[in-house]
Amino acid sequence: MAIKTFTTGEVLTAADTNTFLANAGLDYVGGASVSNVTTIDVTGFTTTYNQFRVVYALTRHSGIGTSAITAQFRDATSGYTTTGYYGAGVTSNFTGTVASYAARNNAADFAVGNVYDNVATERGAFDVGGMNTMAVRPTVSGSVYDTATTAAITYGYEYAGGRTLTIDRIRLSCAVGMTGTWRLYGYRQA
Repeated sequence: MAIKTFTTGEVLTAADTNTFLANAGLDYVGGASVSNVTTIDVTGFTTTYNQFRVVYALTRHSGIGTSAITAQFRDATSGYTTTGYYGAGVTSNFTGTVASYAARNNAADFAVGNVYDNVATERGAFDVGGMNTMAVRPTVSGSVYDTATTAAITYGYEYAGGRTLTIDRIRLSCAVGMTGTWRLYGYRQA
């Protein structure tokens, strides 16, 4: 859809707003606060959107030590998928050291970050694409700043079995309790 250009003194009408502003940006779909949980079910995936953005801010509920946050897709019919995740990421810290991150080859999950302690908040976001397009495998791409290693992490994964799934949620898991918030947004489609 073309973007309308308004001129000085022109009146913005309801029709302009409904046509041009309603078909752009992100819609808030849902979210929650959690406390001392080892799994978080990110819900609210609908056929209204084909692309989503998951945003989280999590800390380790207690103690110190790095613990990975991983994720899995859930099929509305058959449950959580525990195989078929492919991809990897790259980390780079402030000294310029670059390393691979969480390589997956037909793995049981995909990695999205870490929690380190109950003071530093791990803030991350990832996009989920191809959710409602049967010809496309669901993909995940994202980035996070890892407070434990002072490194930026960028990653991408795909789910190989996704062409026949109806994904209705993503589960975030961690071996230790997580405390914080998650939010789900849908990308509007013109």
